[in-house]
Amino acid sequence: MELDNIKLRHLEPYYNIKVSLTLTKYIGTWPPVLEPYRSIYLLYTCVSFIFILGIYLTVQTVNLFVIWGNIELMIATGFLLMTNSIHAYKVFVILGNQKRIQVLLDKLSTTNYYHNDDKYERVFTYYAWQGLYHHIAYQSFGTVAVLCWGLTPLADAVAGNTRRLPMEAWYPYNTKKNPAFEITSGHQAVAVLIACVHNIGMDTLVTGLINAACCQLEIIKQNLKNVDLDFEYQIDKCDYEDFMNKQINKIIKHSNEIYK
Repeated sequence: MELDNIKLRHLEPYYNIKVSLTLTKYIGTWPPVLEPYRSIYLLYTCVSFIFILGIYLTVQTVNLFVIWGNIELMIATGFLLMTNSIHAYKVFVILGNQKRIQVLLDKLSTTNYYHNDDKYERVFTYYAWQGLYHHIAYQSFGTVAVLCWGLTPLADAVAGNTRRLPMEAWYPYNTKKNPAFEITSGHQAVAVLIACVHNIGMDTLVTGLINAACCQLEIIKQNLKNVDLDFEYQIDKCDYEDFMNKQINKIIKHSNEIYK
């Protein structure tokens, strides 16, 4: 496919990565480098983690022991517990590798990764849209699923069924009574929705970096195809060889940086 002929609205290079990074920042997983802002932000990270995942992990772990022996309930609770545990693991991986990820993000603004953005505007736009389409599709499926999940109490109320929380878990109080039921089900619905946005934001941050590498490989391909277009053919053969050597060396250097 010739990317020069695609008809897509212009997007700035790596826009999809900026969307994922913004979501990750707002939900508390991308602290600033400088103090005292970093310490204040990490406090917010702890509060956010407890609200989104900490409470879930605690009540689901205890619930697993409470229902031990009931295979059906254990499978349902175990699935949710594993999902939330993997989400928590991702949070610690992102926080623990923030500096390494930031190095990759900084590279995207260097000359090799951002040069000739006018010349390759269609290439940058195409890959930014591909990353954005992936994020929107992934986010849409997840959001619809957790919204349906979170609205379980309302559906039960309309149908006249017994009160049920969106997710079964053990709490040190009676969740069937007012206002404990409303507060608990509200927390579960809000927390699982934020967790969905956060989880997908972290996933698409990683896939966005892969998308950026694919974009750069496409630019290398274009450079190889058009390696001699900027050469003035009235110059002698020695100058042509020097020109070609310099161009090829630049492309090799660019390629090596991508694979590092």
